[in-house]
Amino acid sequence: LYFLRNVVFRVKSAQRVMQEIGSSGDLTLRLQGDRPDGDELDRMLHHFNELLGRVEDQEKELRSSNKKLEQENEHDSLTGINNRRFFERYLQMASYTCGRMRRDLAIAMIDIDCFKAYNDNYGHQAGDEAIRKVAQTLSDNLARLTDCVARYGGEEFVLLMPETTIAQA
Repeated sequence: LYFLRNVVFRVKSAQRVMQEIGSSGDLTLRLQGDRPDGDELDRMLHHFNELLGRVEDQEKELRSSNKKLEQENEHDSLTGINNRRFFERYLQMASYTCGRMRRDLAIAMIDIDCFKAYNDNYGHQAGDEAIRKVAQTLSDNLARLTDCVARYGGEEFVLLMPETTIAQA
């Protein structure tokens, strides 16, 4: 009876929790009876729970890192607006949607004239600041949430405006 209560039931209980963790992916679940000062089974359960905690922490870090990478992958680091990669994906989706619904789709390409001369004359920091101001101005003047501004290249920007005619653009 002692062996049944103190070993078999506890092992079966631990097994059920481990199966639940495996099937649900819920790393917040913990095994019962994990006293670090208890018998060998208690210590084993305690170490397993510590391991689960570390895995849970690493998973949170990984999610945070992935979110940061996703953000960096879709946004221009200098201006904070969307980048060309995001624009190309959005263009594909918007052109499909507007084509299917027989709606207009306006695209405007914007290039800062004489930027190289400005950059050479005033320096790269001033050039970067000019690019940031243009990006902010374009971003601040989007008419709708579905409109998109992106940095297309060095001093090139693009505006994508679904359901917008040439006259409206």
